[in-house]
Amino acid sequence: MLEIEIKVRVPRETWCQVSARMKKTTPRMLEDNWLYDTPERALARQGMLLRVRKYGPRSYLTLKTPASDSAGGPYKVRREWTVRVHSARLARRILRGLGFRMWFRYQKYRTEYAYGSLNITADETPIGFFVELEGAREAIETVLREFGWTEYPRLVDNYYTLFQAARAAGRAHGRHMVFGAVSDSGGGA
Repeated sequence: MLEIEIKVRVPRETWCQVSARMKKTTPRMLEDNWLYDTPERALARQGMLLRVRKYGPRSYLTLKTPASDSAGGPYKVRREWTVRVHSARLARRILRGLGFRMWFRYQKYRTEYAYGSLNITADETPIGFFVELEGAREAIETVLREFGWTEYPRLVDNYYTLFQAARAAGRAHGRHMVFGAVSDSGGGA
């Protein structure tokens, strides 16, 4: 599946003014993500990402690769394959058994919405509030104009890059973007 998305740093008050116009598809839940790669970072060198995600009671394994038409412009464009798995813990054990190592963990409280043809998520993270818009480029631009969000920063960075920028600015600490103290070992749920 081709994923086309952006993040927007919308102030929470502004978000609250328009979120009531959307259809909530998933209630606010903790999302826990573990990123894996080989010890040599072979996937990252190819522009790929391997992730295990636990979102409320559901768990997923995802592989993201660069899109063949990677001319994303102001959008992040990637190919994504996701499969639901029985257990995030078991998926992480399998990946470790295959020689992959967890290199970054991040958490957020996510609420999912639908608006027209777009999937819109509100992400409350340890480094701030972000809104993700995923869908066709034209639909993304229409919603940005309709909601008056064109002046807010549009981001195509992933949460790892945003976390590193927050660390460099002194707004975040530690190896992982998590709420509270969490072991660097990748254990847990």
